[in-house]
Amino acid sequence: MDPNEPKETSDLQAMVCPKCEAKFFPNEDGKSYHLRWATGAIGDPRDLAGLVCQLAGDDRCINPHRADTSGDTWAKRRRELSMLEDLAPHEIRERFKDQDGGA
Repeated sequence: MDPNEPKETSDLQAMVCPKCEAKFFPNEDGKSYHLRWATGAIGDPRDLAGLVCQLAGDDRCINPHRADTSGDTWAKRRRELSMLEDLAPHEIRERFKDQDGGA
């Protein structure tokens, strides 16, 4: 098997990117795939594109959204962190209280 080709795994016949090893699992329609993070959570391939594919990807990348810039990026994360640096701790808690279980 060519190591530069996407490979199928026994994990529900997931397609694995030969560049970054991201796993794309088949949807019920049998024609399209969805991304799952290593945690098992469903991921957004647009976020993968902005955080990985556009930085380290090449023509082996199998992400169908690899050129999409609408997802999360390191630049967006840096801007958010920069804004947080100007907030007091109670303002940060208030801003994120409804996310991931809150404070």
